Amino acid sequence: MDEKKREKRMKRRASKWELSIKAVKLSTGALLVVAAVAILISAVTHTWGLLCAGNADVAFESFISDVLLVIIVLELAKTLFTYVENEEMYLHSIMEAAFIAVMRQVIMLEIESKPWTETISLSALILALGYVYYRMFKTNQDDSTMH
Repeated sequence: MDEKKREKRMKRRASKWELSIKAVKLSTGALLVVAAVAILISAVTHTWGLLCAGNADVAFESFISDVLLVIIVLELAKTLFTYVENEEMYLHSIMEAAFIAVMRQVIMLEIESKPWTETISLSALILALGYVYYRMFKTNQDDSTMH
């Protein structure tokens, strides 16, 4: 009898622990979404200020960079929400966020002022991400044809 009570108590504690962990994960995801909205609002006001000052090219670059940052944050929030629901990570979403982050760097990079080694390094990173993304796509395609 004592053993059954102890088992029930341990199950309740484990259940409470799991709920606490899910609450932390969901609140972190919610914070990411709020951060994305704040970044977008800041981007719009900053871009508007630059446009009013007559710096259209800088405003465009800045706005695109901020929008890509929002997409990265939302992609990470989506991955976190999916993880909370299914308890499994989706490498596909993480790779998309990484790809967007690298492309954001490429857009903001001024190649003329950077050493050639940095440009080659960024190119190698893009090729590596592209290869991993291709292999993931190919593996998913092969898995779906088997079923």
